[in-house]
Amino acid sequence: MNILCNNIETTKLILQSVGLLVSSLTLFVAIFINQNFAKRKATEDKIKVVNDLVYCLNTTYIKITYGLSAGNMYGGDLKTWTLFEFSKSNFKLENEYLDFPVVFFNSTQIMDLKGFAYNPLMPIEIADELIKFQNSFCEVITYDEMNLISDKMVILESKILNDDEIFNSGNKRIDYYQGNAEAYKTYLNFKSSSQSLITTITNWYSDINIKKVNIRADFNKIK
Repeated sequence: MNILCNNIETTKLILQSVGLLVSSLTLFVAIFINQNFAKRKATEDKIKVVNDLVYCLNTTYIKITYGLSAGNMYGGDLKTWTLFEFSKSNFKLENEYLDFPVVFFNSTQIMDLKGFAYNPLMPIEIADELIKFQNSFCEVITYDEMNLISDKMVILESKILNDDEIFNSGNKRIDYYQGNAEAYKTYLNFKSSSQSLITTITNWYSDINIKKVNIRADFNKIK
């Protein structure tokens, strides 16, 4: 009888242990599945944010004038590019402008980047590149003041003009704006920052095994 009771107790312990093991395995599998689902969902959300950024960069055109002082205005060669196209451009005169300032005409940003740069789902390495282009304020420069700064300018014009980013206007006749973002310190900064942004985006896609990205640089479509 004692042997039978001991066998029953042993069997119960074994069954309890097996039950506990099965429950633990089930919990582990559930956690693993949930973690992978959450990770996959987060990656999908990040991909969507970056895809939206690439679409915006592919479809937003910026007017870039390589300006030379000519009487009462800056005249020069006008190009209209997206930032992607600009990053791969090889304009024959651009080497003459590498150290000259970049200013804005009738605009304060090249595009609406703030929503992308400060999106918590934007990969940090891409956000860091975007912030290089984000002016937190723009100072008004009259044409006469521009002549005192330099006889050559690279002048950007977009469709973004934010009044809350402009200061020091007073009663001046407003012609141009000089931003404070790193990318606009010189033309060389603007060029290298554009190239760095494109490289960072491309590398991020590659890191998640998306090898071919539709980053447009088709110069037959330059407007």
